[in-house]
Amino acid sequence: MERVSQHPGSGSPGTAGARRTVAIVGAGAAGTLSAVALARAARAARTPLEILLLDRRDFGPGVAYSTPDPLHTLNVPARDMSAFADEPDDFVQWRRRRGSDGGPRDFAPRAEYGEYLRDVLHGALGEAGGVALRTRTAEVRALHRQNRGFVLALAGGETVACDEAVLALGTFPPGDTPGLAPEALAHPRHVADPWAPGALDAVRDDGLAVLVGSGLTMVDVALTLARRAPRLHLHAISRNGLLPHAHDPALPPRAAPVVAPGASLAATARALREAPGPWRPVVDGLRPVAAELWQGFDAADRRAFLAGHARRWDVLRHRMPPAVATAIGELRAAGRLTTTRASVAAIRPERHGLAVWRAGEPAPLPAAWVVNCTGPCADVTRVRDPLVAHLLASGHARPHPLGLGLDTAGGAVLDARGGRTGGLWTLGSLRRGELYETTALPEIRRQAAELGARLARGVAEPLAA
Repeated sequence: MERVSQHPGSGSPGTAGARRTVAIVGAGAAGTLSAVALARAARAARTPLEILLLDRRDFGPGVAYSTPDPLHTLNVPARDMSAFADEPDDFVQWRRRRGSDGGPRDFAPRAEYGEYLRDVLHGALGEAGGVALRTRTAEVRALHRQNRGFVLALAGGETVACDEAVLALGTFPPGDTPGLAPEALAHPRHVADPWAPGALDAVRDDGLAVLVGSGLTMVDVALTLARRAPRLHLHAISRNGLLPHAHDPALPPRAAPVVAPGASLAATARALREAPGPWRPVVDGLRPVAAELWQGFDAADRRAFLAGHARRWDVLRHRMPPAVATAIGELRAAGRLTTTRASVAAIRPERHGLAVWRAGEPAPLPAAWVVNCTGPCADVTRVRDPLVAHLLASGHARPHPLGLGLDTAGGAVLDARGGRTGGLWTLGSLRRGELYETTALPEIRRQAAELGARLARGVAEPLAA
């Protein structure tokens, strides 16, 4: 991929006559789709623009699609994973050009989708029609206002100037493992982040592995460990004990929404309970209006949803592919995977591993390994990211009051006083407080397209929900 070693534009941000520069921080799915959508929109509008995509690691897959394990597949069919809404079969056709006989209903390997994103980005790189899209391997550690734009401070001391910036930071590693004693933080048998490169490589066939959490992260970890360590017993613990449901490809994909935006949480829950027919199409039918439903809830309803309904919704909404569900079912039937509904009260070191104390249980589980499977951390005040920490400390951004990403309005980042930090935008998981459902590819794809169109026009209206 093409890379640059210095700021590609001329002059300071906001300088009259200079080609505008947009910096996109983060090159996973959200950053890649934003860069490609902006390049397309600017070239179509003949808007001179410099687009700089920065990431400290790989370009395209991000954490979500970098897993090399072939057992880790997409959780939605290939037909819904095109990078372009106006070319819905692009991913399916890409697979076929590479020799795959899979169809639109396939759940492709996530690593394969990562390669697709790399190809999408590669096709958009370069310069055409006065629009240049380039990449740079660098870690952005801080952002400072300069004139009408920004200066990005990179690790190592270099800086990059831009007129507008997009935070496409993706999801963050899990927060602290529940109940973990301070003396166990660096314990060699504790896996704090299963998605860190090589994090699971050391896990061996020697007893019990406790998986804290029972969602899709646990499912992926269980499949990997079951294959690598066939004599290891897996025990998943979560406060509700619920596993994700499976997709049913025999059912229609979506029904008409059973409730309109503006309904209360009680009315929405009642409509879901009373909806006739299979529940999967009903739940899928709410997807196009989920953001509007969330925005229609008042503050009390939002808090009540998070406290009492959110996990159940996630179990119904974010489902396993049929083959993955079958594999998990086989592990459970064979006694290799058990689940417990309990809170983790404490995790402490012991001679041969870690002792996991469950609330209300008189004796601990003697764990040879403990893996944090609680999923991505949404509370930006708890993530260990220097750029996020700087944005909060400087007042350029503030956390969402419910602990769901940054506080945003129409994709614009709000500052410490609640005003818009002009020229600073975000999408994907950092908009969760504003939209709630904002981490799946169709939502990210739509936000990227809307953001690209807005930035290409150089106007300041907020994005749609």
